Amino acid sequence: MFSVVYVVSQCSPPWQRLAFVAPLVGVFIIASKTTDAFQMAKWSSRNVIPAKIALGILFALLGALVLPRFGAALAELVGNWAR
Repeated sequence: MFSVVYVVSQCSPPWQRLAFVAPLVGVFIIASKTTDAFQMAKWSSRNVIPAKIALGILFALLGALVLPRFGAALAELVGNWAR
C-alpha cells in the first residue's frame, strides 16, 4: 500500500496517477466482492503446481527480455504475434 501512495505522490500528470492506481483498486474491489480468504486459500492449495509452472515460464520470459540477443528476438516474436 505504501508503494501506491508513493507513486501517487510522485507522479506529476494526473492521468499517470489514475492509470497506475485505478487497475489496482479495481482488482482489489472485484477480488474482495467475489471471494473470501478461505476460498482463496482453497484455490491456492489446489493449484500450486500449475501456478508455479506458469510463474516459472513468466519469469523465464522476463529473464530472456533482459538479455540483449534473446530479448530482441522475443520482443519481435511477441510484437508479430500481437498483430
